[in-house]
Amino acid sequence: MCSGLLENRLEEADILPELLEKLEHELALEAAAIWQAFTLFCREELALEPEKLVKVWIEPALAAIEAHREALDKTQYLQQKEVEEYRYALKEVWERVT
Repeated sequence: MCSGLLENRLEEADILPELLEKLEHELALEAAAIWQAFTLFCREELALEPEKLVKVWIEPALAAIEAHREALDKTQYLQQKEVEEYRYALKEVWERVT
C-alpha cells in the first residue's frame, strides 16, 4: 500500500515541471499581449513611445520592462483578440478620465 502512494506521489512530481513550464509560457504570452496593447495605446492615443510614459509615470518599472524586453518582443504567438481587448480597455479608461 505504501508503495502505491509513493508511486502516485512520484508521478505527480514528474508533471510539476511541465505544469510550471506551461504556466510560465502562458504568463509570458499574457505579459506580451498587455505590453503590445499598451504600446499601441501610447502611440495611437497619446503619440508617445510607451517607455517615455513609463519613465514619467512609474520609472522603477522601466528597469523591469527593459530586463524582460527581449522576451516581450520575441513572443511570436499573440492572440490578436487579447491584444485588442487590452487596448480597448486602456482606451476606454483613458476616455473616462480625460
